[in-house]
Amino acid sequence: NLINKTPKRGEVWLVDLGLAAKVRIGIYDWEKKRAQTIRIDLAYWTDTREAARTDDIAATINYNDVAKAVLKLLKEQQFQLIETLADAIAKTCLEQFAIAKIAVTVHKPSAVRAAGDVTVTVERP
Repeated sequence: NLINKTPKRGEVWLVDLGLAAKVRIGIYDWEKKRAQTIRIDLAYWTDTREAARTDDIAATINYNDVAKAVLKLLKEQQFQLIETLADAIAKTCLEQFAIAKIAVTVHKPSAVRAAGDVTVTVERP
């Protein structure tokens, strides 16, 4: 899991814990009709040396922009599987931002009645 690895000198991972959204996701009819709360954790690697040197937000990835891109994806597309959603989030972030690699975890607490949470994590270079 990328979240547990140590970054190389000059790199940092930025973690957005608990980005929450209400979405219609699932394979059952009731899931497609009723929005459920999911949570998304992102860990991404990017070179932060220029941002650290200049103290300029333009020299790094603004995590608010990343959150907006993820929320836009959730609004524009509907998914059946959290595996597909996690993969789509990773692809969106890699395409739109200067990210070297990313780990995306999607939590779906309501997926299994007897479970506290169901999660899927994808890692992409």
